[in-house]
Order: sequence, then C-alpha cells, then structure tokens
Amino acid sequence: MSAEYPQFGSWINTRIADDGEMTLGCDACSYVRNKTQFAEFIVKMTSMNLQKENLKKHRSNDNHKQAVTHFLCSDSFQNRVGINVAPPASFFEELISNIEKGQAVCGSSKKLWQGAWCLNEAVKSIDRNLLANAEAISLFRDERKSRLAMRFRAVKHNLEVRSGTLGQQREFGTGAANITTATSNIIERMCSSLHGCRFTPKKVKSKINKKLLQHIRRKTVMITVDAAADEVLSAEMLPSRELRGGTSTILPNIKFVLRDKTHASRRPTTILLVG
Repeated sequence: MSAEYPQFGSWINTRIADDGEMTLGCDACSYVRNKTQFAEFIVKMTSMNLQKENLKKHRSNDNHKQAVTHFLCSDSFQNRVGINVAPPASFFEELISNIEKGQAVCGSSKKLWQGAWCLNEAVKSIDRNLLANAEAISLFRDERKSRLAMRFRAVKHNLEVRSGTLGQQREFGTGAANITTATSNIIERMCSSLHGCRFTPKKVKSKINKKLLQHIRRKTVMITVDAAADEVLSAEMLPSRELRGGTSTILPNIKFVLRDKTHASRRPTTILLVG
C-alpha cells in the first residue's frame, strides 16, 4: 500500500452511493471503522478533495497509519493480494496469555495452531543460541503415560544460567534401550529447526545443526532420572558404547547420574511384619 510495493494496491478506493454518485474513501480506515469521512466513504469526487495535498494529509495521519497496520494483517487484504502477512504483536500476546492460563489453543483454528508453533520455534531458537555457548549442561528426564519429557539447565562461561524444555517423545516403547533411543531423538530434534512443521513450503526442509548436536553431547555432564531400574540403566547406557551396543556414545561426558527418589517413594511396597 505504498509506492515501494505497488503490488499491494492502494488504500484509496471508490464506492457508488445509494443515489448513484461515486464517492472516495480509505479501505484501511474503513476496515477498523474510524470515524472519518474517508473511513465512511463519503468524500465527494471534487477537484478540491482530489488534490494531492489532501490525500497526503490523510496518509500522514497517525490513525490512518495504525489502520493500515491492522488492515495489512487482515484476511481480506491477504486474500486480495495473495500474500501471507504475520499477525500483529497483540495476536501473539493474547496467545501467550491463553497458554499461560492452561487453555488449549491448537485445536480451535489453523491460525492459532500456526501461531502456537511459531512461538514454540521462537523459544527453541533462543534456547539453541544459549546451548551453543554453554560450558556445562544438565538434563532432567521424566516418563509418564508413554511420554518422555526432557528439560535442561545450561550455564555459560559468565555464569549466566538458563533453563528450558528440550522436548518430548511419545509412544517410544518400554525398556532401557527404547528410553535411550528416545533421549537421543529428543536431543536431535532440539538441534533441528522447523522440525515437524506442517505448513512450510515444500522447498523449506528441516535441517539438523550437527555442530550444535555435537556441542550438546560434549557439554552434558549430568542427568537426573526416575529411580526406576530401566531409567537408571538408560542413564548408564548414554555414555557407554558397550552397554548401548552401538558404534558411538550419545552423551560421552556424563559424570553424574542423579536419581529422583520421590518417584520411587510413590510406588506401592509390601512390608512384611514378623513377630
């Protein structure tokens, strides 16, 4: 909607009034329902109203500029010019607020699902940058109802600390070997931008950052797991080529394996009283 982008068209438009007279107006201001003559399309087609200075004055108005911003993000404009414009910041702010409240957002509409995925990818991008500069990384793993969730805490050389979610794996099977494989898959997905995106163009493909992957593997020194036997065994398999039965180790520099005993304490136990 400017001289730099003529393919977007102009905010200036005309309409035919009830009496058959053609009037002038502004599509953007009309879209947001501003209370002006341009917004209501009641500007008469006179030589005075069509002067360049009058149109430039309306274009410079702050209310018009805000209206253009909203109009560019509207479905009607995108359909008209055949482009996809990012929603305004207010859309993402409302989406974040709903997510923080625990409201489901991905099933209501495609636009909300795409917005949630974009937020997720943005957070992952920030986390990747910190992980790439981490001096030490700790992982925290938890399993429940066929889902394996992993979080991380990383510290940089200046002692800046960041915590976040590494990812999760669903329906990965049972046993230490499957848990170990699922752990490796989660780490690899964290290092892959645009992974699992269902609305990227065909020419855009997810690509793993091998440099980041190797860095995370080298800098991970501790992992916290459930005290279950298969969880503990999996933690021992991560730095061991022999236990895993593979040609390479997943996390070769693990020095500490912490057991989350609170999980084990909730399991039912049988106490035999003698006497």
